[in-house]
Amino acid sequence: MAALSRHDHHRPGLGHARLTPLYDTVVRLLGVPRLHGRLLEQADVRPFCAVLEIGCGTGNLALQVKRTQPAAHVTGIDPDTRALASAQRKAARTGFDLSWDCGVAQQMPYSDGAFDRVLSSLMLHHLDAEQRRAALAEARRVLAADGSLHVVDFGGTVDHRDGFIARRLSHTARLADNYDNGLLSAMNEAGFARVTEVEQRVSRVLGRIAFYRAER
Repeated sequence: MAALSRHDHHRPGLGHARLTPLYDTVVRLLGVPRLHGRLLEQADVRPFCAVLEIGCGTGNLALQVKRTQPAAHVTGIDPDTRALASAQRKAARTGFDLSWDCGVAQQMPYSDGAFDRVLSSLMLHHLDAEQRRAALAEARRVLAADGSLHVVDFGGTVDHRDGFIARRLSHTARLADNYDNGLLSAMNEAGFARVTEVEQRVSRVLGRIAFYRAER
């Protein structure tokens, strides 16, 4: 694992570093593990696949990959040292062997074509437009020729029937670019092929969530 160092310009999962100890409780209450399960069904991780999660936070999705496919080689990268320390502790308790690296998705320390799958869960909306472009370009760079990107995030087309929270979130400055065809367009602009919106779901708490798939 790369040495952990502080990245000053990042947004913790709950918006403030002091809230990181509450992160796992909050994501369980919001039903995020179910989203992770659906994303992993979509990603179809096989034995010995090299899997990277960008913005892995406290490691919940990366650990779920390992539980689902123990023979996979799983790496998580995140700029938040507190979150990574939590991920390391959880991995140690399970006995799973994962790699945890401190860094940003916009500039990753991996060679071209190093991974068969790149996963992103509720992370891209934390980035501004320029950062998101860089992160998607890096995700494509580190994917193998037959690799694929799998994303779950705020997105899709908001409908008047979605409820107040979903409609409100769609007008939030940092999230607005995700909705309608925002993420699809960003992936296409990054050079991905066969970019697809796989599914949309509406949560009373999170609003509209979309799943995306793209190929190297």
